[in-house]
Amino acid sequence: MNYKLWITKGARFNAAIRCEEKDHAATWTNALLSCYLIIIGLIPFVPHPAFKAISPDIIGFGRRGHL
Repeated sequence: MNYKLWITKGARFNAAIRCEEKDHAATWTNALLSCYLIIIGLIPFVPHPAFKAISPDIIGFGRRGHL
């Protein structure tokens, strides 16, 4: 009985570590994608000649009139 408790305890610790790693990766992924969307949304407001040629309709995820 003691051996089964010891094995279960180890499995739970391993599962907790695995869940923490997945949570950490998901948090970083969410942060990076949020930064990407913010930066893409700010491109029309940057006064740079290279960005003047880009249409706001291309940058957006659809036409502004159709939500």
